Amino acid sequence: MIKWLVRILFLLITLAIAFVLLIDTIAKELSESFLSKSLNTEVSIGNIDVSLTSPSIRIENLVIYNPARFGGSKFIEIPDAYVEYNFHQALKQNLFIDLLRVNCSFINYVYDNSNQFNTETIFQNIGKTNSLFSSDIYIFIKTLNVSIGTVRWTYLTTPVIMQELNVDIKNYIVNNISSKEFNAKYFNNLLIQILLQSGKIGIKDGKLIISNNPKSSK
Repeated sequence: MIKWLVRILFLLITLAIAFVLLIDTIAKELSESFLSKSLNTEVSIGNIDVSLTSPSIRIENLVIYNPARFGGSKFIEIPDAYVEYNFHQALKQNLFIDLLRVNCSFINYVYDNSNQFNTETIFQNIGKTNSLFSSDIYIFIKTLNVSIGTVRWTYLTTPVIMQELNVDIKNYIVNNISSKEFNAKYFNNLLIQILLQSGKIGIKDGKLIISNNPKSSK
């Protein structure tokens, strides 16, 4: 009897160690699949570090690609993202994020031939295929800390026209964002606010003016 108890204990310890060692790999694969289905486009993640001592997650090398109709190029590159969340609220199916720190090195706005841009299509897909973004689950971000490197505008005309702007803004803070605001309009307006603060664009006669002659190519 004691021998069997020892074997069962040994098995449980082995399973616990395996879980600890594999939790990051499992989280990475589940997150890639979840985001790809939610956004209806390809998503890749380099690594996810799930803390076992505090309610926090670190994500490395997150890349969201554009849908095929927008060329399938990279939409967003995020080398590093860090999340602190409320564990007790998560148990109630409410996602309360105390801190979301995002280092976004690259954003690529793509306009197709029908003059529709990629953010509209990507954000329209949210909620259609996955329940996390449904109205039944409340998501709240207390503090968003975002840094942005380069922004590119790609026009799928003939020939293709591209403009790049080196924003290089660090630690832009936004407070109190709810799931009701997760849409293309909010994302676009937030980027405009960041660009205005960086001094890289201005507004003249109600139109956005790029201030420093960005790189452009055809």
